[in-house]
Amino acid sequence: MHIAMISDLESSGGAAIAASRLAEGLSDAGHRITRIVSVRDEGTFSWSSVVLAQASSFILRGARRLLPVHWKTKLNCYHSEWKLRTILTQLKPDVINIHNIHGSQKAGWSTNFVEVCLQYAPAVWTLHDMWSFTGRCTYSYDCPKFLTGCDSTCPTHDQYPAMAPERIAGAWRSKKRILSDASNIAAVSPSQWLADLANQGMWNGHPIKVIRNGLPLDRFKPVSRAVSREALGLSAEGLIVLLVSASLDDPRKANQMAAEVIQKISDKYLTVLTMGKGRLFSQSNGALIKELGPVIQDRIKVLAYSAASLVLHPSLIDNLPNVVSESLACGTPVLGFNVGGLREMVRPQETGWLASEITSAGLENTLQVALQELRSGLDLRESCREAAESEYDIALQVQSYLALFEELLRARGV
Repeated sequence: MHIAMISDLESSGGAAIAASRLAEGLSDAGHRITRIVSVRDEGTFSWSSVVLAQASSFILRGARRLLPVHWKTKLNCYHSEWKLRTILTQLKPDVINIHNIHGSQKAGWSTNFVEVCLQYAPAVWTLHDMWSFTGRCTYSYDCPKFLTGCDSTCPTHDQYPAMAPERIAGAWRSKKRILSDASNIAAVSPSQWLADLANQGMWNGHPIKVIRNGLPLDRFKPVSRAVSREALGLSAEGLIVLLVSASLDDPRKANQMAAEVIQKISDKYLTVLTMGKGRLFSQSNGALIKELGPVIQDRIKVLAYSAASLVLHPSLIDNLPNVVSESLACGTPVLGFNVGGLREMVRPQETGWLASEITSAGLENTLQVALQELRSGLDLRESCREAAESEYDIALQVQSYLALFEELLRARGV
């Protein structure tokens, strides 16, 4: 089967990493994979890539300088849709798998891609967040307007992916029209939480399958804690709390709240390990701080997860974060808030701890409980790994996607 996969980024960022793992799994299963991306990454992959970038001809560059913003957007969209048609005409895929596209809106990527794709093949849209059924946001938090109509009163219009308030209502209506008119399309949600929201919104009437994002469990697996700590230059004694995020200062991930909580815990036997871009601690109130910085290599990630006693993931809202599944695969429990898809991943006394109160005090209380239980000998390594093997094996994800692809092809009469 020839599968075209569309995503704004190829292999950097949570959604792109999840898409890349799926692409690798499908390729290993014997299928031909072509990625359509706005930015191609360096490296050797099991798939081929085609870049769909913003046109840069002299005439178009001049037009963008002279045209009003609204017409620049239309010009970019027109070119990108034309380029996508050209690519799909050449590729002739059997099925198309859409991932995140909102990161390339400035280059003309939009929900109109769905209409274009369905002219060539059945489509499966993997929902990494809420963007496909809101006016502009990736997560609506407590705002219910995605159900009835997003508009210019959007309280977060200046946040990523930002949009001028006057355009939001039109963007919501456009998505609703496109999904209402679409046929032979299905959504995949990595979490039941997101699937339920999608079904309440514009995806109602279309198939929505819950398929967990998979991991290569032969790479993400427990390594001896002593060996991991020695490799990273960490103490063999005491507890280690790991904080992980692509950007440690991302407000949605709330790592700054976690850092403030840790500062209140004066414990010279506690080590805090961070992995990601940015700094959380200028000084420590007792705990030893070790910063790994941004980490790309899976080998180093596995060592960090395996060295940790627990991963602290205080995201304020999330779908099915890679950090959590990676940690569980390495046998390390997770502490987070009882929100979004996290409540499906983190199960008390099996895979970690959930703080039901989304506050600094709630996080601190739960962290104190977790540290005390770990000091008392609680060991969740085996149950964490078992959860990963039963829920996050890449082979299970590939099998489920292929079954859905076949179902859509049969419905199309192929």
